[in-house]
Amino acid sequence: MNELSLVLGIVLGAMSLFTGVFGAIAWYRAGVRKAYAAERDFNHLKNNYRQLAESMNNLYRFSDEAKDEVMRELILLRAAIEKPES
Repeated sequence: MNELSLVLGIVLGAMSLFTGVFGAIAWYRAGVRKAYAAERDFNHLKNNYRQLAESMNNLYRFSDEAKDEVMRELILLRAAIEKPES
């Protein structure tokens, strides 16, 4: 009975050590994976912000070009209306 207790203690101790080591490895991998996911999410947000800023700049540029075109048309219309007839 004493030998059985000793063998059982060694086996259970080895299993405990084995699960502890693999638990620590799993905990470390989860931490690394979480850090990677956080960095990836941050980079996605940064890229989305960059694309939004670029789109807003394009929109402002298009708006300015459209305004300039409308102003040219108004000048031409005004010139046509105010043109003295001979």
